[in-house]
Amino acid sequence: MTIPHLKPQTRQRSIDVAYLRVAQLGDPNYVDPKRVLAAVQYGGDVVPVSDDSSLIHVPLQNLGQETLLEVWQSSIPVEHGQLGDIHYCCNGEFLFAAIRCEEPDPLKLEALCYDAYQEILRFSRQTDYPHILRLWNYLADINKAQDGLERYRSFCKGRYQAFTELDPGFEQSLPAASAVGAHQPGLCIYFLAAREPGLPLANPRQVNAYQYPEQYGPRSPSFSRALINTSGDNLQFYIAGTASIVGHETLHQGDVCEQTLETLRNFRALHEHARDSINTDFENDSTQILYKVFIRHTQDFPIVQQILSGQLGSDANVLYLHADICRSDLLVEIEAIYLV
Repeated sequence: MTIPHLKPQTRQRSIDVAYLRVAQLGDPNYVDPKRVLAAVQYGGDVVPVSDDSSLIHVPLQNLGQETLLEVWQSSIPVEHGQLGDIHYCCNGEFLFAAIRCEEPDPLKLEALCYDAYQEILRFSRQTDYPHILRLWNYLADINKAQDGLERYRSFCKGRYQAFTELDPGFEQSLPAASAVGAHQPGLCIYFLAAREPGLPLANPRQVNAYQYPEQYGPRSPSFSRALINTSGDNLQFYIAGTASIVGHETLHQGDVCEQTLETLRNFRALHEHARDSINTDFENDSTQILYKVFIRHTQDFPIVQQILSGQLGSDANVLYLHADICRSDLLVEIEAIYLV
């Protein structure tokens, strides 16, 4: 099945993303409802943006600030649709889609995740946007043990099984991704896909997540540390959820300050590797950069904010969220989007 799509046009940037306040949503200087690919709202009362299908609500608390939305917009009008349980929006070059699954039986998270990823992967193969660039996963009680296995590890088992059944060599083309713990039941997944594949990147300081040893679960996490996309006239660099892990081990347990600094060292390694891979500086004056920071304990927010303000600059676009992290000994996780 082919989803109707708009003919790609030559343009400076096919997609943009920004963190916007609720008051900015009705301002045409900030938002054109006909060009919204997706609007992701974290916590708070649901705020309409454009077509209902473009709103993704994630039950995470904003820290220390008013409600912000992550708004993805296209340079041209977009088309909305639904296929099965997946709501999508596309612009001829990129597609943004989301699926939300209720969890009537917490002991069946592995099966729920498997079914969700089967639907996502089959969906992407039925469209003109078969290459998933970036995935975001939110699930409740991510570190809780159920039936003898941590829920995150059950999630990884289901995701792995779905990937390997449809593509036995999937590790070589995995998207960048993150998986964090929300504070309400259910599984929420949203993703960005494109007509052309991206370039997955490893982090020289870390073991590839999909090659973790068995001590981290029966199936390794299925994602790439980062991904570069160069479709058309666009250049995007997506850094996956990154934490204080060197090799495959957590460093600085119990020390949120050192974990934050170690995470930034991992960011720097990814930057250098990305620059060397395609001979491009992702931190030039024209780059639009958005950071998302997940903090396990709300009392650590001022410490993390102070460090990042000093390291990234006080005017950096940073969204701070209260969330559990995929390992119980991790206190902070950071991800980023670079649009050049």
